[in-house]
Amino acid sequence: MDDLGKLCQASEVSATVRAHDLPTDAALRSTFPDGWLDLALGGGEDYELVFTAPEGIVSRVAPLLETPVTVIGEIGEGPRRV
Repeated sequence: MDDLGKLCQASEVSATVRAHDLPTDAALRSTFPDGWLDLALGGGEDYELVFTAPEGIVSRVAPLLETPVTVIGEIGEGPRRV
Protein backbone atom coordinates (compact mmCIF):
# COMPACT_ATOMS: atom_id res chain seq x y z
CA MET A 1 0.00 0.00 0.00
CA ASP A 2 3.06 2.22 0.15
CA ASP A 3 2.92 3.01 -3.57
CA LEU A 4 -0.78 3.81 -3.39
CA GLY A 5 0.00 6.28 -0.60
CA LYS A 6 2.60 7.94 -2.83
CA LEU A 7 0.07 8.11 -5.66
CA CYS A 8 -2.43 9.79 -3.33
CA GLN A 9 0.14 12.31 -2.13
CA ALA A 10 1.26 13.21 -5.64
CA SER A 11 -2.28 13.43 -7.00
CA GLU A 12 -3.77 15.15 -3.94
CA VAL A 13 -6.51 12.54 -3.56
CA SER A 14 -7.57 9.91 -1.07
CA ALA A 15 -8.01 6.18 -1.67
CA THR A 16 -10.40 3.75 -0.09
CA VAL A 17 -9.24 0.14 -0.30
CA ARG A 18 -11.60 -2.75 0.33
CA ALA A 19 -8.87 -4.92 1.80
CA HIS A 20 -10.95 -8.10 1.74
CA ASP A 21 -11.25 -7.72 -2.07
CA LEU A 22 -7.48 -8.07 -2.52
CA PRO A 23 -6.64 -11.03 -4.73
CA THR A 24 -4.94 -13.49 -2.39
CA ASP A 25 -4.14 -17.16 -2.65
CA ALA A 26 -6.35 -19.58 -0.75
CA ALA A 27 -3.22 -21.17 0.72
CA LEU A 28 -2.27 -17.85 2.33
CA ARG A 29 -5.72 -17.51 3.89
CA SER A 30 -5.79 -21.08 5.17
CA THR A 31 -2.21 -21.09 6.46
CA PHE A 32 -2.55 -17.74 8.24
CA PRO A 33 -6.28 -17.38 9.02
CA ASP A 34 -5.69 -14.56 11.50
CA GLY A 35 -2.82 -12.82 9.71
CA TRP A 36 -3.36 -13.22 5.95
CA LEU A 37 -4.63 -9.67 5.50
CA ASP A 38 -1.61 -8.07 7.20
CA LEU A 39 0.68 -10.26 5.11
CA ALA A 40 -1.15 -9.37 1.90
CA LEU A 41 -1.07 -5.64 2.65
CA GLY A 42 2.58 -5.35 3.53
CA GLY A 43 4.36 -8.55 4.36
CA GLY A 44 6.52 -9.57 1.48
CA GLU A 45 7.96 -9.43 -1.95
CA ASP A 46 4.77 -10.27 -3.85
CA TYR A 47 3.94 -7.67 -6.46
CA GLU A 48 0.75 -6.45 -8.05
CA LEU A 49 0.33 -3.52 -10.38
CA VAL A 50 -1.78 -0.69 -9.00
CA PHE A 51 -3.48 1.68 -11.38
CA THR A 52 -6.37 4.07 -11.27
CA ALA A 53 -8.87 4.95 -13.97
CA PRO A 54 -12.48 6.05 -14.19
CA GLU A 55 -14.91 3.15 -13.78
CA GLY A 56 -16.06 3.33 -17.42
CA ILE A 57 -12.49 3.01 -18.66
CA VAL A 58 -11.71 0.07 -16.39
CA SER A 59 -14.80 -1.83 -17.55
CA ARG A 60 -13.84 -1.26 -21.21
CA VAL A 61 -10.11 -1.99 -20.89
CA ALA A 62 -10.06 -4.90 -18.41
CA PRO A 63 -11.41 -7.49 -20.90
CA LEU A 64 -8.69 -6.51 -23.38
CA LEU A 65 -5.79 -7.14 -20.99
CA GLU A 66 -3.93 -10.43 -20.72
CA THR A 67 -3.85 -10.24 -16.94
CA PRO A 68 -6.77 -10.25 -14.50
CA VAL A 69 -7.95 -6.90 -13.18
CA THR A 70 -9.46 -6.72 -9.71
CA VAL A 71 -11.13 -3.52 -8.53
CA ILE A 72 -10.22 -3.19 -4.85
CA GLY A 73 -11.34 0.34 -4.05
CA GLU A 74 -11.81 3.84 -5.27
CA ILE A 75 -10.13 7.21 -5.46
CA GLY A 76 -11.87 10.25 -4.05
CA GLU A 77 -11.47 13.74 -2.79
CA GLY A 78 -10.23 14.36 0.68
CA PRO A 79 -7.06 14.03 2.69
CA ARG A 80 -4.09 12.62 0.77
CA ARG A 81 -4.12 9.17 2.34
CA VAL A 82 -5.12 5.55 1.95
